[in-house]
Amino acid sequence: MSSRAHDTSYKQLFNSPLMVQDLLQGYVTEAGLGPLAPDGIEPLPPSFVTPGLRAKHSDQIWRVRLADGGEVYAIIEFQSRPDPAMALRTCLYSALLYEALMQNHIISPDRLPWPAVLCVVIYNGRRRWRGSPHLHDCIWQSKTGLLRRGLLRHSHVLVDMHAQDEQNMQANNLVSLLMRFERTRNQQEFVELLSELNDLLPHTGELRGQFARWIFEKVGPDSTWAEMTQDVLFNEGEVMYLAKRFAAWDRKMERKGERKGELKGKLAMQNTLSKLLEKRFGPIDAQTGQRIQKASLAQLDEWVLRSVDARTVSEVFEQAL
Repeated sequence: MSSRAHDTSYKQLFNSPLMVQDLLQGYVTEAGLGPLAPDGIEPLPPSFVTPGLRAKHSDQIWRVRLADGGEVYAIIEFQSRPDPAMALRTCLYSALLYEALMQNHIISPDRLPWPAVLCVVIYNGRRRWRGSPHLHDCIWQSKTGLLRRGLLRHSHVLVDMHAQDEQNMQANNLVSLLMRFERTRNQQEFVELLSELNDLLPHTGELRGQFARWIFEKVGPDSTWAEMTQDVLFNEGEVMYLAKRFAAWDRKMERKGERKGELKGKLAMQNTLSKLLEKRFGPIDAQTGQRIQKASLAQLDEWVLRSVDARTVSEVFEQAL
């Protein structure tokens, strides 16, 4: 997969108002937007974008209506590498957007105040970001007088996707899930993230397909993880269904040589069985936990399948291999 294809599918995720809403309310809180109006996020019509703005900025511009009646225009810029001059660029985008709004008679010098323009930079690169989000930090300031605080007081909000502390990520938030997908290297965690994603995504609209496309490009369309994505997002997506499919995925990975030893597969199966039993029957006792730890991979595989239909914990372990 080319990095350009991955970047394109990444940006397409934010073509959804739902993703933009979770971004603004979960990770742009310092802007002080407050509650949004219902259905208050809509893309700026292409006819509003002047040639000058289009030549400088090719990402996304959204009109955001607030619950208190206010209005903000959000410019979303995607970066895969640091740009120390980003504050100057976003300042230029803001000025060009105000010019476009004026040319389209949305604002005028006689009608004040104008809606605010909020620039959000989404950075998904691996290197540490360089550069201040405040333009006045880049400009010489005098010790007294008008130039003491700088004449250009523009700032943008930087959302560094790889620098977010997972402990502080917003719950039930699609942008949080996107960050966690970027970091996961574990099959069991990947399946759990898919299940969370399935619960949060609307069953209609394009966002479900856009997430699947991004995951396919990230893990490879022919990988077992891509098959898991297809099964969870476009089939039942229920815990019972996942339990039935887990054994098949596990065996397929072994045939393809993707598993790194039986021990790793056994640990994953133990984790799956424990979580499934807890979900169906409540916390498991120490004796059951020890039995799971001592079981062979074949026994674990059998117990996972039995746990789907069993009425009690004891039925899961009856007639053990």
